[in-house]
Amino acid sequence: MDRRAGLERPLTLNHFEQATTTVSCLRQFLLECIADLGGRVRGDPIYITPGDGQPRRGSGWAWYGLAVPFTLGEEKGRIGIYKYAEAPPGEEGACDTLWLEAYLGDTDAPVAFTKFNPPTLAAMELESARAEFKEK
Repeated sequence: MDRRAGLERPLTLNHFEQATTTVSCLRQFLLECIADLGGRVRGDPIYITPGDGQPRRGSGWAWYGLAVPFTLGEEKGRIGIYKYAEAPPGEEGACDTLWLEAYLGDTDAPVAFTKFNPPTLAAMELESARAEFKEK
């Protein structure tokens, strides 16, 4: 295990129900996005930010995220919601919002992406976000 659990932030378990419900809601949203694309979920996993509260890093980016792996035809991919903490020079604006992104294969570049900023997590708001993403 390369990272230990523990957050260096003033967070408690007082909002455990809200936290778990939010993660569950967003995972279901991602499953519906996969269905919209005609893909299939691979297994029943979820990829999530490490338990130490530090972002994942790669290719000049640092991010927090929640993603679900899927297949589209024979190609493996993942779809997720990401918040960038650091970006390469010239891409700093990506840190200003959440992103809904889909990746296929081993590439670091998304095949589809859009800003993810529904005002609430209400079903109607999420359906609107899915429709916008499907257009991409």
